[in-house]
Formats: sequence, structure tokens, C-alpha cells
Amino acid sequence: MKLKYRVPLLTLGIMLVIGLLIGGSVLYFQRKSDAKQFEDTATAMATSIVQTLDHFMLTGEPKEIQDTVTSLAHQPLVSEVLIYTKDGTVFASGDASEIGLKRDDPRIQETLRSGKASAKTESTFGSPPHFDVVFPVFNRPECYGCHSSDNEALGAIEVGLSTVSWSKEQAQQTLIMVLLGGIGIILVGGMTILGFQRIILNPLAGLGKAAQKISGGDYTARAEANEQDDEVGVVVRAFNEMAQRVYDQTLQLAQWNLDLEEKVALRTKELSALNAVLTAASESLDLRQALEETIDTLLQVMSMDGAAILLVDAESESMKLVAHRGFSKKLAEGLRRLPVDESLAGYALRSAQTMVTDDVSTDPRLALAAAREDDLHTAVITPIRGTEGVIGILGVASHLHRSITPDEIRLLEAVAGHVGIVVDNITLYQREQQQRAEAQILAAALTQETARLLDARQGIMQSLLAAVEARDPYTRGHSDRVREYARSLARRLGLDEPEVEIISSAAQLHDLGKIAISDTILLKQARLTPPEWTEVTRHSEKGEELIRLLGFLEGALPIVRGHHERFDGEGYPDNLAGETIPLGARILAVADAYDALTTTRPYRRAFSHDEAVDMLQNGAGTQWDPEIVETFLGLLAEIVSLERLGDEGRGTIGTLQQPAPAGPR
Repeated sequence: MKLKYRVPLLTLGIMLVIGLLIGGSVLYFQRKSDAKQFEDTATAMATSIVQTLDHFMLTGEPKEIQDTVTSLAHQPLVSEVLIYTKDGTVFASGDASEIGLKRDDPRIQETLRSGKASAKTESTFGSPPHFDVVFPVFNRPECYGCHSSDNEALGAIEVGLSTVSWSKEQAQQTLIMVLLGGIGIILVGGMTILGFQRIILNPLAGLGKAAQKISGGDYTARAEANEQDDEVGVVVRAFNEMAQRVYDQTLQLAQWNLDLEEKVALRTKELSALNAVLTAASESLDLRQALEETIDTLLQVMSMDGAAILLVDAESESMKLVAHRGFSKKLAEGLRRLPVDESLAGYALRSAQTMVTDDVSTDPRLALAAAREDDLHTAVITPIRGTEGVIGILGVASHLHRSITPDEIRLLEAVAGHVGIVVDNITLYQREQQQRAEAQILAAALTQETARLLDARQGIMQSLLAAVEARDPYTRGHSDRVREYARSLARRLGLDEPEVEIISSAAQLHDLGKIAISDTILLKQARLTPPEWTEVTRHSEKGEELIRLLGFLEGALPIVRGHHERFDGEGYPDNLAGETIPLGARILAVADAYDALTTTRPYRRAFSHDEAVDMLQNGAGTQWDPEIVETFLGLLAEIVSLERLGDEGRGTIGTLQQPAPAGPR
């Protein structure tokens, strides 16, 4: 329901409630006042009736008294008239059927006892009030003729009055008052509603319509102003002021949108030009081609007629024309070599600032007559910056006299910045290509030299190995077999190939230190004496010293030195234990031990494969690393199995069951 309907109904309801409250209060107090008035009137009437009856009782007969009572009982407002004897028997009544009846009414006895009148008013909701009074009748000298003087009270008279007719008159008056009050309430309510409608609802309705129009896009809509300086008027005027501000801001926003569209269009052109620069650089590694494509795009975006890019030639201290469009051959030839200390372009290069000329033909800073002959007028020149500073200039020119906007200058500078990146990247690429070609030539030469050195190193190692075996014919082939064992074991343990090769080289030269041991000790068939054994134990240190002299097997040094260390720390030369022993030395120790056990020596026969395996298992954890022993034995089991089956694996490491041939004893 709209506010214009709800507010009047609410106002009417409030007025109705107020009217009912006021009317109820008036009726209540009116009824109370009427009851008091009726009681006073009834008392006066009852007193008059009693006086009349008292007169007839003194002068008349019983029949006359009855007739008088009957006559009085039919008077307006009188509902009943009764005369009682002292014992409560009805002596006379307006209703003859009641004569002789006895009433046990406590009020009659109380009246006779106290000698005072007893009045009672009864009023119930929906019925008119009823007044009843009992008067005592006392014995007087005038009554002694009929009654004994001994009796103080002779009886009582009861008079009852009803307000039926009187109440109807009062009800009519009350109804008139209610109607008049209702009419007054309606008039007051109507005036209130009309005033509320004019002062509040109408301005609010106008305010709502204006708000709807504004929300629909009509920012010129306004609410009708309230002439009075009240709260509603303040709200309406504030709304109109706010609507005006919204309208002004909408116009401003529309203008901003137009400006933004122009800027977006310009930025789009700028991004297009920058994208063309990057695309040209990415699609071509030819510097001239990339820069010419950049110039073509720039001329389209800026609506200019000619452009050129000149880069600094450090050797000649001049600027060299790299790319151009829209210039005559004569002008291009004049730009081919441009001194850095002359012309507007040179000034832009030296100052690292963008320079603008409104007329090329008259600007003395150009110092280039051919530019005037090309009928060029407006020109802009901006420096190109690279990683090493200003490396050139980018210039554009037009045949027209036109103004250059700050946005166009910013665009030209942004393109120049990207041109600098392109020049740096392509120059760097070309430099890297040249360096790569030189590096390839150097790498080829280095490869050849490395191969030669490797051949020489291998020759040295073979010579040293031959020298060792020449000293001890019983160990001929021992180093080669140990190398194969150690290499295969290292690979099985998952070592990288460079580590495998270091262990292989160390295994091949692990007994090089025996060159320093005398033949008497080295070839002795009897048990060595303690001093002789001490001399033998030094061969690992001697081997480390000799290999260090070679200068190309640094990684093998700790392996050669530690290949006689024991896992329990009882080995030599440094008494290392556990994993403090280099891994390569632990691998070499197991490989060396197996080949030594299965090879005939001057002081003992060769052990069989099974005997050697038992000895390795017994020494695992004390003399050798148990994990390496377990891996090596697994490797041996695979090789033995292949050799027994006649597989191609035979000879990969060597015949394990057969000991190496012994030399002459």
C-alpha cells in the first residue's frame, strides 16, 4: 500500500482511538454524574411520597390508604410503593396481590431497629439505575387513637423509583453528544490528513518521482521545493542540491570518458608501435630489417612523413645512418655520417633530451641544407638509450606545420627506449654468435690437446705399471684385474661415472709405491722381519707421493693412500676406521684383497675362489666394509654363474676360478 494511503488511514485510526477514549471518559463521568443526580432526585421524591402517605395514614381509612398507594405506584419514575407492619407483613402495595405477604428483608428490620431510613441504588450494565428507600413509621400521639402508645415503631414505608423514561432522555442527550463528537473528530481528522498530505506527503511523492527519474537516467529531474522552512523542505532542498551535484559529476564523468577514450586510442597506438618493435626484433635478427620495420609502424601511428635511426660509431666519433624512410637520396646521403657535435640531432645525442623544431627549413640548429630541400617542417628527435648510455637518435619529420603533443613525445621516447633494447639484444646476439664461433674453434683445439694429454697420461700410467710389474713378476696383471674389479664394484654401488674413473685410475696405480721397495724385500719368499714389514707398509704412502708428482690424478691420492686401512681401525698408514676411510679406498681394498688371495705369491700358493670368498666373509666388518663385501660377492656370484654357463660375460672381469700364472720362483 502506498504511503499516501497508509498515512491517512493511520491518522484516521489514531483520531478514532483518541475519540473513543475521550467519548468513553465523557460517558463514564456523565453516567456517574447522572447517577448522583438521580439519587438526589429519587430521595426528594421518596420523601414527598412518604409525607403524602403519612398524611393519609393519619386521616384516612385503610381503603383510602390502599388507593393512594396504588395511585402513587403508577406515577412516572415510581416502580413500587409498599407499607409494612412492624413484623414485615405488607399492609398496602401498588400491587394488590402482595398485600398480606410477609417479607424477610433485613433492611426493614434494620430500619425499625435503628429508626433511620435505608436507601439503595442499583445500577447494572445495560439497564437503567433503580433507587429503593425504606422509611420507618414511628408512633406519635396523633396515632394513639388507633395504636397503643407502647409501640415506638409502627412499621415501614418502601418506595422504589426507576429511571427508564429519565434514562431514555439522558441516552438521547448522550447520543447527540457522541454524534457531535464524532463529527468533530472526522472534521479534525480530515483537516489533519489534508494538512499532512500538503505538508509531508505531496513533497515526499515529488521526491520519490524525482528519485525514480534520476535512477532511470534523467539527471535533470528535481523535486518540487517546499516553501516552508521545515524538516521536509530541508530534505527536499538537500535532495535537489545532491541531484545537481550528481548531474554536474555526470557531465564531468562523461567528459572524462571522452578524454579517456582518446587516451586509450593513443595508448593503443603506442602499444601497437611498441609491439611492432618487439615483433620485429623477435622475428628478425638482422638489425637493419628490424629497425626499418619499426620505422614503418611508427610513421603510421604518428602520421609523420619521414623517419631515421642513427647509431653512434665510437671509432669515427660520428652517427651512422642505420635505417630511414621517406627521405630523399640526397638527405639520406647527408645523414650517412653525421658528426656528433653538429646539428640538432647531435645536440639531442649530447644532451640526452628530446628536441622539437617547428620548421626544419628555418631552424639554424639543423645545419643540414638537404632537410630544407625535402620540404620538411615539423621534426622531433629523441635519444636512443642502451645499456651503455646514449647509443643513437630516433627522428621523425612531417611536411606539415603541426604541433607535437606531449603524448606523441612520450610515444616517440617509448619507441626509442625499445629500439635501444632491440639494438642491445641484436648486438649482443651477434657478439655471442661470434664468441660462440671462436669458442667452438678453441674447444676443438682444446679437445685435440686433451686427447693428446690423455694419451700421454695413459702412456705414463702404463709405463709406471710396467715398471712395477717388472720388479715383481708375481703381480703381473694384478693391477689390471684389480682395476676391473673396482670399476665394476663402483658402478654396482651406484657411483657417478667420473668417480668410477677416479677409482679405476687409483686401482691401476695402487701398488706404484712398491718401486721404492728393494727387491730383497719385495721378492723374499720367507716371512718378512718386522723392519721389512714396516718398509712394505710404506708403499701406499710412497705411491701417494709419486702420483702427486704426476699432477693429474689428485682425486686418486686418498684412495691409493688408504687402500690398506682396515674397517676396525687396525690398518695403515693412518689407522682410519669405518666410514672415515674414503669410499674409493674401501672399494679398492676389497677388490685388491680378492685378487691377491687368488694369485700365487712367492711365500704362498693361490687360494681358490671359494676359499677367497670365505675369507672375505670372515673379514667383513673387521678388515673390510661389510656392505661393500656383500655387494662384491653378489657381483662375483653373477660372473661365476655366467662363466659356468659359457655366457658372453666370460672374460669381462677375468677367469675368477683360475689364479693368475705365477712367475718363476
